[in-house]
Amino acid sequence: MKALLKIIKNKNNIHHLRSIYFGSLLLSLLLSTPLFAQTPAYIHYTLEDGLPSMQVYNILQDSKGYIWIATSLGVCQFDGTTFHTYTTAQGLPNNNILYLEEDPDQAIWIQTAQGQTARIQGEEVEVKATSIFGDRTVRSGDIAIDYAQSLLYFRDSLEQQLLPKQKSYFKQPISCRFDEDTRHIWLGTWGGGAFYCRNFQTDSLVVASYLADKTITDIQVDSEGNTWFATLGEGVYLLTNRYVRSYTVNNGLAHNEIHSLQIDKKGHIWAGSSKGTLAHIGSDTLINHDVGSGFNAYNRIHDIYLDDQENQWLSMDEGLLVRKPASQKQFLVYLNACKKVIPSTKDRYWIATYTQPVELDIFQGVEVNRIPVQQINSLCEAGTAALWLATNNGLYYYANDTAFYWGKKENILSKRINELTLDKEGRLWMAMDGYGVVVKKGKLLLQIHTEHGLPSDICQAIHVADNGTVWVATNKGLGKIQLNEMEPASLSIHTYTYLDGLASNHVNDVLVENEQVWVATHKGLSVFKEGELNTKRLPPPIYLKGLQIQNEDTTLQKKYVLDYDQNNLKIHYIGLSYKTDGNIRYYYQMEGVDTTWQTTTASSMQYSTLAPGDYTFRVKAIDKAGVMSKQTASVQFHIHQPYWERTWYQVLLGVLALGVISLLAYLIIQYFKNRNEIRRRLVESEQMALRAQMNPHFIFNSLNSIQYFITENDKKSANLYLSTFSTLIRKVLDHSSQSFISLEDELEYLHLYLSIEALRFRDKFNYQIKVPNTIDIDEIMIPPMLIQPYIENAIQHGLLQKKVGERELLIEFDLKEEELLICTVADNGIGRAKAQALKAGRPRNEHQGIGTTNPKARLEILNQLHKAKIQVHFTDLKDTDGTANGTKVEINIPVFYG
Repeated sequence: MKALLKIIKNKNNIHHLRSIYFGSLLLSLLLSTPLFAQTPAYIHYTLEDGLPSMQVYNILQDSKGYIWIATSLGVCQFDGTTFHTYTTAQGLPNNNILYLEEDPDQAIWIQTAQGQTARIQGEEVEVKATSIFGDRTVRSGDIAIDYAQSLLYFRDSLEQQLLPKQKSYFKQPISCRFDEDTRHIWLGTWGGGAFYCRNFQTDSLVVASYLADKTITDIQVDSEGNTWFATLGEGVYLLTNRYVRSYTVNNGLAHNEIHSLQIDKKGHIWAGSSKGTLAHIGSDTLINHDVGSGFNAYNRIHDIYLDDQENQWLSMDEGLLVRKPASQKQFLVYLNACKKVIPSTKDRYWIATYTQPVELDIFQGVEVNRIPVQQINSLCEAGTAALWLATNNGLYYYANDTAFYWGKKENILSKRINELTLDKEGRLWMAMDGYGVVVKKGKLLLQIHTEHGLPSDICQAIHVADNGTVWVATNKGLGKIQLNEMEPASLSIHTYTYLDGLASNHVNDVLVENEQVWVATHKGLSVFKEGELNTKRLPPPIYLKGLQIQNEDTTLQKKYVLDYDQNNLKIHYIGLSYKTDGNIRYYYQMEGVDTTWQTTTASSMQYSTLAPGDYTFRVKAIDKAGVMSKQTASVQFHIHQPYWERTWYQVLLGVLALGVISLLAYLIIQYFKNRNEIRRRLVESEQMALRAQMNPHFIFNSLNSIQYFITENDKKSANLYLSTFSTLIRKVLDHSSQSFISLEDELEYLHLYLSIEALRFRDKFNYQIKVPNTIDIDEIMIPPMLIQPYIENAIQHGLLQKKVGERELLIEFDLKEEELLICTVADNGIGRAKAQALKAGRPRNEHQGIGTTNPKARLEILNQLHKAKIQVHFTDLKDTDGTANGTKVEINIPVFYG
C-alpha cells in the first residue's frame, strides 16, 4: 500500500490531481462498549393521538376485534385510527377506570377506582349495582401511590415461581402478567419495563426486555399478534413485531441515518452512516469509528468493500478511503466523491466516481483507464474485462474500450439507475429511481413495480441473497422478490415496513446473511430473521361505524326506507388491523351506482344525490399485506320516488288530467257541434229555400199547361196531366224536408217530372233513363232533386230551342268502384254557346227562370255540408264538322248508403 502515499496520476502521467489528503492515523475509537440492547420499533399513542389520559390501567380486545383502553379520564374504544371516549358525560359513574371485561352479549363492563360498575353496549351506558369482576376490588385513594398493591389482582406471588438464578432479572415489583402459554409469558414491572420470558421456570429461560424504565400497568396480545403495553403516565405502546430489533442513537449508534452495510468473515456487521461514521457490530460490542473530516460532518458512506485482507474500501462523498484494521491505519486515496469500488484485476480497482468510472492501479497509485461515461451511481462485473454501469442516464455496457448505451435500444434503460447487481443465473437486477426494478436476461426485460406489490417505485439499493431471493430498499419499505421465470406470473413479492418493526420506511440498503436480514434506514439499523416475520396474517374484520342522512347521524340498521329528499348519505366504516396502523385500503361498491368494485383509503363514503331506487352498499378491508377481510359489511337503502313520480300520484294526476281534457274536449265538441248544427240548419234552410224557389217555378209552368188543356177542351190530357202533377207534388213535398233520398225515389221523381214535361210540350222531345242492373237503387242515397235542374236546363235551353230534327235526351247512371255514382245528362240541343246568346238577347225585365242559377248555388251548399264533394263537368258536343250538337253534363256524386 506504499504506493498509495504517492500523488495519484492518470495513466499517461500527464495531469496531476489536486493535492490529496492522506495520512497514517490511529483508528478513531469513539465507542467501544458491551453491545447495547437492540430495541424494537413501537407505535406510541399519546394525548396528541386522541388518548384522553396518559395514565392507562387496563387494555381489552373484544370479540369483534376492537381495542378498549381504561384510563384515569374515561374508557376508550380504539379502531386503529380514532379513540372514541366514554366519560361521565355519556353516563359513566366515574372517569377513573381500572378494569374492563366483556360479557356473552358483547357488552363491555367497566369498574372504577371507587368500585362502581357500568355496562356499555353500543352507545348506551348503564350503571350497574352488580358486578362481573369477582374479587378484583381496589382501595380508594390515589392510583399512582397505591398502584403496586391495588392493581395486583392476582395473588400467586411470581417471586415464588422463579428459579433462584432467574430472580436477578426482576429487580422491580411485578405489576401485571400475560400468559401466551405455560412456558411463554409477559411480565410487567413497576418502573422496570416489560419482560418476555421464553421457557419460563426452566433452566433454558430466555428473557427479552422491552420499554425499559417504564411502569407497565397491563399487557395484552391481540388477534394479529400485536403486543399492547399500558403504562402509568406514558400512554399506550404498540409492538407490532417483537422479532425485529433496531440499533439507534439511543442504544449505541453514533448516527441514525445508515447508508451502507457489509459483513466480514467473522460475521460482524459494518454500517456506514450519512455523517462519516462507521459502526462495527460484533457479537457483544458496538464500536463507532469516525472516518470523515469531522464528527457530524455530512459525508455519506455509499459503499463498503472488503478485500481479501479485510481492508475496508469506503466510497464516500469526501472520496475513497482505505482502512486497514490490522495496522489501525487509514488512507484517503482519492478525492472525488465515490459511489462504489469493485476489483478489476489483482492489482487494480474500478472506482465509480460521480464524474467518470476510473480504473486505479493501487500499487503504482495512478489511473490506468477512464470510461467516458458520466454521473455513475453503481457498477458491477459483466464477465472478463467487462462492466455494467448504472448512471443517471440509464444503463451502459463497457467492453474492449467501448461503452455501449442501452438507453437507445430500450426506453426504460434510459432512466436513472441507483444500483445494479447480477444473480447466479446471470440476470441483471437494476434498482430504478422512480421506475421500480428492471430485470435483464439477454434480450428479455421485465419491469417490476408497485402494481406487482413493490412498496415503492423509487428503489435505493438491491441485494441478491444466497438463496436467490432479491431484496430491494425503497423509500416506502423493504421488498422481498422471488422470481422463477422472466414473466410476472412467476413473481412473488412481500413487503416489510415500520409496521413490521423496521426503524423507518425509508430504507437505504439491505444485507442478508444466513436468514439474518439487516436493514439500513434513515432512523436506525434494523435486524430480524426472515422466518420469524413470515407469520400467518388474519383477515381484518370490517364493520359499519355510522351513517349520516342529510348530514345528521342516525342509528345503524340493516335496511333503510327513505323519502326522496333523504338522498344525501355518508357511510362510515372501519377495518380493524392494528398492525397496519390505520393505513387500510377498502374495496367497496354501491350496487345501483357502481358497476364494479372501487378502491379507496378513506374510511367513509358519501353519496350526495342518489336517485330513487334500491341500493346496497358493500365494503371490505385490505391490510398492508394485501389480506382481504372474509366478511363483507353491507347496508341496504330504498329511496322512495317523489310523490309526483309515484304510480298512485301519476294515476291520479292522469285521471284528473284526463277528466280535465275530457271536459274541455266535451265542451269544445259541444261548441263545434252546436255551431255545426246551427250551420247545418242554416245551410239546409238555404237549400230548402232554393228548392222552394224551384218548386213555384215548376208549379207555375205546370198549371199553365193544365189551363191550356182545359181551354182547348182536352179533358183527357188535362186529367192525365193533373193526376201526374198531383203525384209529383206529393213527392216534392215528401222530399223537401229530407237531406237524402234513395236513388230509387230520385228515379221515380225524374220519371214523373219527365212525363209531365213530355205532356206539356206534346212530345216535342224524346227521353231515356238508363240504370244498370248492378246498381242497388234502393241502397244508394243522394240529395233530393239534385239531378232535376240539369234535366230542366237541357229541355228548356237546349232541346226546345232546336228548330230542326229530333230532340233526344239521355239520362244514364253508372257506379264506379262502389264509391262514386256518375249521372250523365246528354241532349242534342242547340248547345251552351247558342243558348247563352239567346239569353243575352232577351230584355232584362223578362222572366229568366231560376233553373240556370239554382243548381250551382245548391251544389256549393251541399259541398259545405259534406266532406266528400259533388263535382259537375260540362262537355259541349259537336258534329264532325264542328257544329254544336248538344251538351253533356256529368255529375259525380259520392255514394251514401242507407
